[in-house]
Amino acid sequence: LNMENSLYLKVRRWNLKGVNNVIKIKTILNILKRDNIQIALLQETHLNNKEHQKLCRDWVGQMYYYYFSTKSCGVCILLHKNLPGYGKYSDPLKCFTLYCNNVILGSDFNCFLNPTMDKSPSVTFAPQVSSLICDACYEQNLLDIWRFHNRTSKEFTFFSHPHQTASRIDYIFTSCNMAHLVSQADIGSITISDHAPVTISIRLIDSPKTYYFWKLKPYYLMDDLFVEYLKEKTDYYFLCNDLEETDPRVLWDAYKAYIRGMIFSYVSKKNKDIVEKQISHLQRQYYISKSEDVLTQIKHIWTLLNNLLTARAERDVLFARQRLFEMGNKPNCLLAKLIKNRPGKKCISAVRDGEGRMCTDDKEMNNVFRQFYVELYSSEGNPYSLKDSSF
Repeated sequence: LNMENSLYLKVRRWNLKGVNNVIKIKTILNILKRDNIQIALLQETHLNNKEHQKLCRDWVGQMYYYYFSTKSCGVCILLHKNLPGYGKYSDPLKCFTLYCNNVILGSDFNCFLNPTMDKSPSVTFAPQVSSLICDACYEQNLLDIWRFHNRTSKEFTFFSHPHQTASRIDYIFTSCNMAHLVSQADIGSITISDHAPVTISIRLIDSPKTYYFWKLKPYYLMDDLFVEYLKEKTDYYFLCNDLEETDPRVLWDAYKAYIRGMIFSYVSKKNKDIVEKQISHLQRQYYISKSEDVLTQIKHIWTLLNNLLTARAERDVLFARQRLFEMGNKPNCLLAKLIKNRPGKKCISAVRDGEGRMCTDDKEMNNVFRQFYVELYSSEGNPYSLKDSSF
């Protein structure tokens, strides 16, 4: 499949183990935005009704959540504001995120299904609930889509430090008739939570390839080490190439290409994607060797990655405060932008008929609207009698 010329729907199921501060909220949203996630199934948010609203920002278009009576548990579904609205009521696509047509079901089931492939070290038997889940999937025609695409791989979504064991307990199940639409299924790295995210890409329709121009991000210039690095590479370039016979225009054009390559080289060392790949590689090594040295390296890289993610979130919060400060004397403009970005409901889920009865069925709602407009545009008087009385 050509990933560049097709439009894909990316769904991620993620156990967050609590979202207890604004920095972690921003970090989570940044990760989902960076990975182009259109539907995020989040669990263990540990937020109440008011605090869940903090997740509905930036790229989020719609949010559906449920919270517990206390500040624990909690599930949330985030939908991207540019999520394509293809499909009709006759072709439903239902997304669930649970603690337990075409269906996408994502959850932390807290058990492994295959004792040999989904557990490290392997065991000889699976929990009793595993057979119940397998039976339910068979009855509902559901498929463990990650295992379908990775039949021989041993990757895990949860690592228990006290027991030094790894297991795959986070699953995304899809209807069997959707298997051909899922082009990719991946397990991410364990970073800001004790669970790894599970992501699938669903192919929708063909779309033209998009292009963009590279720009230097201004916040790189706030890094003193980065500035010193650029000075060093610039001095070296002109020392080697600023000769008498060199055309200044050629020298300048070549310098732009050279320095951009040096910037890419510097930024790649701090790239979160590369660090996450290192974590995944070391995790696979540890699952095989159980080496304490490898575990120490994993913990070190975890710390490094968390620092990178936290720094990104702190920078975003700083820029948000800067915007608030700059617009302090122009609140109308600020409020207008906030209202513009506020997501609105894109569908009508219920209406009341003339008798005050709530209607949720599609046909009933259509009849209510039809009856309303029939009465609205029907004349209550006799036009001929009005014409005669005017003379």
